[in-house]
Amino acid sequence: MKVNEAIDSMYEVFGIPNNAAAPDIMRRRIFNDLNSAMQLLWTKGHRLLDYYTRSEESVTIPPNQKETLLSESIQSVLGPVRRADGMLLRPIRTRGEYDNYASIYAGSITALAGAPPQAYFIDQNRGTAPDATSLSILVVPVPTVSTVLALEASLRAPAFTTADYTAQTQIPIPHNYAETLLLPIARYLVCSSLFFADKSKQREPLLKAEYDRAMQTLSEAA
Repeated sequence: MKVNEAIDSMYEVFGIPNNAAAPDIMRRRIFNDLNSAMQLLWTKGHRLLDYYTRSEESVTIPPNQKETLLSESIQSVLGPVRRADGMLLRPIRTRGEYDNYASIYAGSITALAGAPPQAYFIDQNRGTAPDATSLSILVVPVPTVSTVLALEASLRAPAFTTADYTAQTQIPIPHNYAETLLLPIARYLVCSSLFFADKSKQREPLLKAEYDRAMQTLSEAA
C-alpha cells in the first residue's frame, strides 16, 4: 500500500475524497495519525513485521578513529557486528567496560595499539531537541585503516509527509497487514479529531470494532 492510498482511506472517515480537498489543519492531523499508527505497529507488531523492522546495515570506521555516528534510521543495534573478514566483534555493555577494555580483557595497563577492531560499544547520545537521540558505535582497538562493519539493526518507524503523498511512497509493510492492521488503527485514531462528526454515533462503534480486532491481532503476535 502507498501513502496516498492510506491517507485517502483515512479521509473517508470525514467524507472527504482526497488530500487536495482537505484544509491544511486537517492534512496535518491526518499525517500525524498515520505516523502514530505506524509507530504503534512498529512497537507492538515486531513479530508480524520483523522483516520490515530489521535491516542489515553497514558502517565505516575511519582510520585512527574510535567512533562513528550511525544512521538516523537505526533505533537500536541487535547484533551481531562483524568485520568484512567475517570476524565477529565482542559486544561491550557499558561505557566503563569500553573505557577500560585494555585492562579488563587484554591484561594491559596501557591503551591497545591500533589494530582491527575486536569489540564494540553502542553509545546513545542526547541531541539538541528535547526528544532527539542518536547512536554511535565505538570500537576497540582503534583501526589504522578504514574499516567496514556489518550489523543487524532495528529501524525506527517511518514518518511520512505530504511529499510522500505526492511521490506515492510505498509503506514498508505487507499489503494485507496494511489493510487489516494499519488502516483500522489509523482510521480510528482520526475519530478523536474535531473534524469527525458522528452525531448519531453510528460510525464510531464500527471503526472501534475494527481497531479492536487489529489490536487483538497485534496482542496475539506479541
